[in-house]
Amino acid sequence: MTVYSTMPPPPHRFFTDGGKQHLILELPSLDSLAGVDLDISTTEVRLLLPGSCEHLRIPLPLELAKAGAPAAKFSKKRKELTVTWDSVVIESSSPQAVAPIAEAAPAKVEASTVSPAPLAPERCKPPASLVETSKAPEKAKVVEASKCPASGPGAPAAAEAKDDGIECFEFLEDEIEDALKSCAMKKLKSIAALRGVAVLPSDFDIKGEACIKKKCCDFKASVSFRWEMMDAIGGYLGVSGTVEVPELSASQVAPKVIVKTSQRGSAQARAAGDWMKSQGSELISECLNGEKLSAQVFSAWDEADFDEPEAQPAPVLDEKALTQWAKTWLEQKMSNLNLKLFGGSASVSFVAEEVSGEVSISGTGSDAVADFNLCMDSSWTITTSVGKSHGSLSVKDFTPAHGSEGSAVTVESAPGKKVSGQLLTALRQTGVSAVRAILAQFMTDLQRQVKP
Repeated sequence: MTVYSTMPPPPHRFFTDGGKQHLILELPSLDSLAGVDLDISTTEVRLLLPGSCEHLRIPLPLELAKAGAPAAKFSKKRKELTVTWDSVVIESSSPQAVAPIAEAAPAKVEASTVSPAPLAPERCKPPASLVETSKAPEKAKVVEASKCPASGPGAPAAAEAKDDGIECFEFLEDEIEDALKSCAMKKLKSIAALRGVAVLPSDFDIKGEACIKKKCCDFKASVSFRWEMMDAIGGYLGVSGTVEVPELSASQVAPKVIVKTSQRGSAQARAAGDWMKSQGSELISECLNGEKLSAQVFSAWDEADFDEPEAQPAPVLDEKALTQWAKTWLEQKMSNLNLKLFGGSASVSFVAEEVSGEVSISGTGSDAVADFNLCMDSSWTITTSVGKSHGSLSVKDFTPAHGSEGSAVTVESAPGKKVSGQLLTALRQTGVSAVRAILAQFMTDLQRQVKP
């Protein structure tokens, strides 16, 4: 019997927003879509990462078979690929009489890097590129959004939507999520009134629209997320719930925050739930100051590093220089790797402390091939609202023969330090997968150094 091995798909999630279907894939090892092969059919998404020879496959829900043609964009800041399907509808005299029409043909998305469009007179930068399919969906092209959305909650009427604006909702999502996590780390951690209890937010859901106009961000959005509480020694308290902010705009200083809680468990758990409804809601409202968020979104958008075409590197044929390049490359990639666990309630950072081994070259000219035997020792830090945990990650015997999937990658907690079993298990699943993706990318980039 023949057994076919299949690589597990990257962490991903589906959700629906305003009639659109979205798929978000977490790709922490990528800086751009350069070298990525993305193939989208009516039944599955196939993803081939640089340096890999096997496609990652994600089955699609049946309802997407009749959705509109797909579009995709990559967030360099969040390192996430978002695929969006627009439901195709027929207009009718009755606003409620809408129905999906014919099935869209499969679209193949070819990743590429494009130069930004010429700047507008007021020096407006283009947002992250969008992949938009044409009427003949065999190929997709990369285009740039140039105006604010003209539909959805709070959208301007057709007669009022004359002023150009740059869509920036992705930046708003990042700033809102960062504000909530900062609130959890600074104000919802080690709560004295609850004997050191901390709040862990997760599963952020942010909807709405935002655009840059006249050097500021105008937005209307809604926010929701789940929360639970940990006691002072890291155990779950037995109380959880949700937070909803139904209306959030650039003009609101203190938006309304609705906290729902499950009233069960011990007396301490019930007291914690009551505190979350009264004091916690006020602290969350303070952190979602619309005026500050507007300024922060514009600042982040104005300073954004948009992808530009990268020049092909010249061949490096000196083995000593190539070994140094390899060590520096791995150190930088590991130091730039940041992962989210449990929907963002925990984050992981890495530092490559030592990369050892050698790189050699066999063959000459067009037949040159890089060979290597490398080891890497890194440290990691998991940060939650209750504190930090530390440990090590090592890669042994990384060679072309073993490849990115066959090399040994181990994750351990620091000697004498106790780490939550849930956190360590999540790190071993998500972290090892991200490191193997980096190793696969290294193999591709190393060969380009020898033979671009």
